[in-house]
Amino acid sequence: MSIVLADLDGDELVDVLLRMIRSDRVSELTSTIDTYEDPITMGTTFGSVAKRLYREYQDVTHMLVAGDIGLAYCLRKAALESDKDKIRELKKLGHGIAFNTAVNCWPGWGDTGIVIEDAHISAGIEIATTCLRLARELALTGREQGGAHWLIGALELAAGRFVLARVAFEQAEQVYRADEAALPYALMARGYMALARKADPQFRLEGRDTLHIALHRLRLEGSKDALFFADQIATAERLLFENSAVGKKLKDDTLG
Repeated sequence: MSIVLADLDGDELVDVLLRMIRSDRVSELTSTIDTYEDPITMGTTFGSVAKRLYREYQDVTHMLVAGDIGLAYCLRKAALESDKDKIRELKKLGHGIAFNTAVNCWPGWGDTGIVIEDAHISAGIEIATTCLRLARELALTGREQGGAHWLIGALELAAGRFVLARVAFEQAEQVYRADEAALPYALMARGYMALARKADPQFRLEGRDTLHIALHRLRLEGSKDALFFADQIATAERLLFENSAVGKKLKDDTLG
């Protein structure tokens, strides 16, 4: 029996969409959501569904489904809209869904109960690329554009593609440095560049020293953001080298 979404909003709408996604009723869902009159509410709901799937259910696979559908929905509705303000709002919603979905495909957080598979990382890279495109198109803040570059770098690092990761981190640092208020973020990007270098067998020793210096600079900067970034990079180093494509590559190189 088909679900009628027209009279739902708020938590009730979130709950219905969440149940449909978790029960793999995707075709029914996609044929139903376009009849909903308020695309802003629907786009916002998809963002909430994706967050709940990650935080409450530790379900990365279905989070990606929700993120993909929500992002596509926002962009499709924006393309059909004539009001410039609504177009921008829908694209910003899409950008937020893309960032929050892709960032939760990063295995460097160490969140309890979360298992990140290689397929999740690959899907995350695709969504992060759209996130960056939207950040540029909407001329979002340097912090938001830099965050999109960082996100691509983080996922490429987790996939074991170290050169691509370093390029993305370098782009993130350049964008952050253009914003005087984003110094801790620029230092963070420099730290991740060093982490990508340490992970790369060609630059491992150099990367180890560079990472040590980068973490020292973050802690010396001393702000709440800088100290958080230093701790997070250290956590990511441990998790990535133990798991994911990075750890596998390191083990393969060690074994010859």
